[in-house]
Amino acid sequence: MLIAPILFYAGVLLVFIGIIGIVGYTLILASRRGQRDDHGEEKTEDKSGKGQVEGGGVIFIGPIPIVFGSNKRIAKWMVIAAILITIALVFETLFALGVV
Repeated sequence: MLIAPILFYAGVLLVFIGIIGIVGYTLILASRRGQRDDHGEEKTEDKSGKGQVEGGGVIFIGPIPIVFGSNKRIAKWMVIAAILITIALVFETLFALGVV
């Protein structure tokens, strides 16, 4: 049994799951727009009237992850995500080489 086709189809499946997740999350956020919080009050916004956006990401250049985030909390979660992705890639490489 060849491992390459299995890894290829697993990668394609993960891409489609990611796309479906992004679309689903976008629809969920769009449906929440203008709703009230648990106490019946309007959701808080900054003084300019615009909502605040937080975000972050991980960029891999070779085996080295570059982590960024809009605040410390987001950056911490991106570091955790980078570590988990790095571990998964190491195990996949070892598995593909037949070491594990």
